[in-house]
Amino acid sequence: MKITVSGLTAAGKTTHARRLADELGLPYFSASQIVSRLSGQPGPWSPRTDAVRAERDIDAEVDRRITRLFETAPAGVFDAWALPWLTAAPALRVWIESDLPSRVRKAYVSELRRGRVPDEQGVQELVNAKDRFSQQQFKVRHKFDLFMDHDIFDIVIDNSAYIPVASIAASDHGIESFHPVFLERIVRTAGLSMP
Repeated sequence: MKITVSGLTAAGKTTHARRLADELGLPYFSASQIVSRLSGQPGPWSPRTDAVRAERDIDAEVDRRITRLFETAPAGVFDAWALPWLTAAPALRVWIESDLPSRVRKAYVSELRRGRVPDEQGVQELVNAKDRFSQQQFKVRHKFDLFMDHDIFDIVIDNSAYIPVASIAASDHGIESFHPVFLERIVRTAGLSMP
């Protein structure tokens, strides 16, 4: 079985895609890891990552590699924004929806987990900048609006309400509360047995 997991910055796609792969015993593939390797920007996303992406125009190679992995792997969970639009091959396509305030809270907590206490306004500006860059990239390169064109997905599931405040404790609780809902929805839609 192949499952694609997509969503905007800080929607929770990587956290839940990795857990899903572990629970279903499937390999995990990440477009973000390919971006990191090609951009030479290790670790989590930063504004510099997108600057390098724009300077070197590496997105076409990222798309080519993640699509090749998808088409050649017998099964897996694919954490990749554009992949559902890039291939018509059979897969369960999942979109994790998350509104802007919830994504800002999640991005803030990501900084806390790295031992940094970020400025909330600065985090919101970073998320907004990433959103603008991503939306423009996909509109120009692939002619779809990442924010609006979700008809291609088999499952759209909203993660907005699960982390109501920007704290590690609330984030941990939200992840543990959302994941069973996420897993059950995928298992039911795919006709699988619960792991």
